[in-house]
Amino acid sequence: MAKYLERDARASVVVDTCDLERMEFLQVTMHGKAEVAPFDQVLARRLLRRYLGEDEEAWHPDFRHYADDGRLVRFTPDRTVVKDLSKNGET
Repeated sequence: MAKYLERDARASVVVDTCDLERMEFLQVTMHGKAEVAPFDQVLARRLLRRYLGEDEEAWHPDFRHYADDGRLVRFTPDRTVVKDLSKNGET
């Protein structure tokens, strides 16, 4: 991934939610630049503990490995678009 970002740092991130019971469909799209950031093991563990819990032994092995020597990508959005794609939603 790093070689692609070195060539062209433009990136987009899309987050969709879908609640079928309420028929609610929401989307956030961000456009900006991404860069490979120096890996900070303390920061990585802090973020993972926030979402996965304090007990690292209970984490899926993929996340335990990531906390040891993963890569971080820093994304800086230039533009954010929020849409309600529900039938009666407003854009």
